[in-house]
Amino acid sequence: MKLKYDGCSMRGAIRRRNEDAILIKCNDSTGLFLVADGIGGSAYGQEASGLIRDRYNDWWDERSWKADFFETVQEIKKLLYEINGEIYKKHGLYRSGATIVLLYIQEDNCFLLYSGDSRIYRARGLTCKQVTKDDIFENLPSGQSNIANKNNGKLVAAVGIGATVDYSTQTEPIKKGDRFLLCSDGVYKYHAEVSLRKKVAILGKYCSPKTLVRSVSKKVESNGAGDNYSMIFVSVS
Repeated sequence: MKLKYDGCSMRGAIRRRNEDAILIKCNDSTGLFLVADGIGGSAYGQEASGLIRDRYNDWWDERSWKADFFETVQEIKKLLYEINGEIYKKHGLYRSGATIVLLYIQEDNCFLLYSGDSRIYRARGLTCKQVTKDDIFENLPSGQSNIANKNNGKLVAAVGIGATVDYSTQTEPIKKGDRFLLCSDGVYKYHAEVSLRKKVAILGKYCSPKTLVRSVSKKVESNGAGDNYSMIFVSVS
């Protein structure tokens, strides 16, 4: 299988700095794709997302290419704990952090890792769905999404906000024709959900990754781009 991809990370129309970071690393049928969204509304958020990007970039450059898929998955998880500890040790409780969505593809398998409210969408055929779950208050087992609550929408997990890191993973076979969109909340909050999924399913199937990324970016900008926004689109061909 061959991977085709494109991505962008933009400041948006209102924010003074871009606290998002993306990473794209690919070698034929093996690829690492990552979107991190700094939180905290300060330079600390930018620092956290940048650290995540840089540490995984260094890992990719130094990794053993003889490792099998499941050994590599364990390395990815271990590195996340190390990054979390580095951010927390430097800044303390809830003072800095970043959300993360990560996609690792190796031949016929893919691994998804996520913490926070950045998202991964996957399209197969002409159907697209969100395959990650937002780590926000109303999605907790005790959350009360059916009533007004001042905590609704608040993050309950992210990298670096505490001494330990809460995250979720998925591992599954990959199929020819699969398409993935990794994005920060600045994308889906300024692009209608139904339309976004249709673009990933249909435009992503018949057009180039660059065309898909440009189309989504144009819509986000036309809707005000009130936040930093970042995305990576990956097509398995």
